[in-house]
Amino acid sequence: MRFDFELIERAAILTGIGMGTAFSLLLLLMIVTALTGWGVRRFENRGLKVVAPPVPFVDTGQREKALAAVVAVAALLSKKRGEDED
Repeated sequence: MRFDFELIERAAILTGIGMGTAFSLLLLLMIVTALTGWGVRRFENRGLKVVAPPVPFVDTGQREKALAAVVAVAALLSKKRGEDED
């Protein structure tokens, strides 16, 4: 069996280039991810300094209307279930 050493050398060079490219890209992605996380942690609290004044609570009867709607739907559903069982 005869080996073509020139072909083996080219294959080794191409393999090294491919592995180097893959590891370089992975290292670059790790660096970009770390820098992004650092940037987010650095700037995430800047928007919290502005606080809007509290809005006074005004009851417009919406809670009572919602409760009445829930009771009406529950009554209709229970009535319908009673008719279906007969």
